[in-house]
Amino acid sequence: MPSECDCRFVGLGSKFQLNYVEMSLSFHYNTRRDLRFNKIRQLPRGSFSTLPALHTLLLNNNNVRKLKSGAFDGLGELKYLYLYKNHISYVEEDVFKELHKLEHL
Repeated sequence: MPSECDCRFVGLGSKFQLNYVEMSLSFHYNTRRDLRFNKIRQLPRGSFSTLPALHTLLLNNNNVRKLKSGAFDGLGELKYLYLYKNHISYVEEDVFKELHKLEHL
């Protein structure tokens, strides 16, 4: 199984905006994703839907301002979500609804 992020300007899989550049995360069996210190501003609906086995997601130290519904859809196995040191000022009510196994936020 691959262990590194498949980042490219155009591709299949989940996409999120990183300083106006789209990245594609297309590996299905990774259990940990480290996206710290990337200046990520937003997490569109389905950003991580191609990573169903993800266990840990590190999004700390970015520029995320809003958490909207669907941003974490498809992450039913996620246990650890790190969002500290962002600029979050708005969180939609059901943004975490699919994170049934979440233990640490």
